[in-house]
Amino acid sequence: MEQNKDRTMTADIMALLLWFLGGYLCGCLMMNLYWRFSNRTASYAFRISVYDDAVSRISGDDLFWQLLRRDFSMLSLLFPGGLFSWGNVLVCGILCVAGFLLGTLTSGILLTEGVYWWLKGMLWMLPCFLCSGSVIAGEMYNAWKGTYRLQSCQRGMLSHCLRYAGHIVLVMCLTVMVCRAESLVLIFLFSKS
Repeated sequence: MEQNKDRTMTADIMALLLWFLGGYLCGCLMMNLYWRFSNRTASYAFRISVYDDAVSRISGDDLFWQLLRRDFSMLSLLFPGGLFSWGNVLVCGILCVAGFLLGTLTSGILLTEGVYWWLKGMLWMLPCFLCSGSVIAGEMYNAWKGTYRLQSCQRGMLSHCLRYAGHIVLVMCLTVMVCRAESLVLIFLFSKS
């Protein structure tokens, strides 16, 4: 029984990763096509928009509030999706869009700056994946599995909703803590570069 549960969890994680990687590959492909068939002015516009040097001038508190706003926006989509049957579609859409944006950004950095800056950009993204990303990934997995999904004729709906509200409060408190840790790590990394 435990082995079947592990297999199901592995299959679910692999499915979620495939959605993300599919979006990532599409983003890389679109950026490479854009780079190949656009003129140099458009390429320069991408460079200016990414390397505006605003990140190195931001304070730790401002960065914390930006990260917290980003994560709360994502969670505000996932919390309702966790209650209803369309949560699977929402999670797939979020993963595809996030993968597409990350693929576009990392491909653009690789094309403009080369491998060194691509690796440095990945290093800067690592705290996001480890801190906030772990909390959001857990919530995506709950929405995907339907852990807190409401059934049409469920008894004790009020107690179910109260349990889910407690889960939401716990996740939001955890998000505040990981956003603070992420902002401290990023400020440390930016000060070293």
